[in-house]
Amino acid sequence: MKFKCEAESISFIERAPLQFINTVDLKTQPETVFASLRETDAWLRWFPDMKSAEWDGEPGTGTNRLVKVGAMEIMEHFIEWREPYQMAFYVSETSLPFAKRMVENYTIEETSTGSRFTYAVGMQLRFPLSVLQFAAKPKFEKMFKDATDSFEKHINLQL
Repeated sequence: MKFKCEAESISFIERAPLQFINTVDLKTQPETVFASLRETDAWLRWFPDMKSAEWDGEPGTGTNRLVKVGAMEIMEHFIEWREPYQMAFYVSETSLPFAKRMVENYTIEETSTGSRFTYAVGMQLRFPLSVLQFAAKPKFEKMFKDATDSFEKHINLQL
């Protein structure tokens, strides 16, 4: 891959030019929800256009995962891993000139009826895409909302 992205912390989501937060209540325990995030094969079933995902070691903080989404390869560096409540990564490299900075954070809270799943993304696009980032926001909003809805369906099929 040839397009390096800037390393960021989870707090980048709060100050990113583009922010996307989707939350859904699930009728299952955090352990079941987290298992679907941990398992590579599960991502291929629920995340739109994900073609492959490979870990460079045991999944956890400091681990990298190479994913192929559509025609793009993305290297993710995991910066938080608190099983079964949270996982987060920043994008460290891409095969296409897409993001300058990007962080994704997945949190799971236990509730009286199961779990609350939140999928939060912060990103800053590279120039020249950055000029159009606010025009592109509805497309990204739909993509991340669709992913959250697809994850909810995936979880409900396991019940």
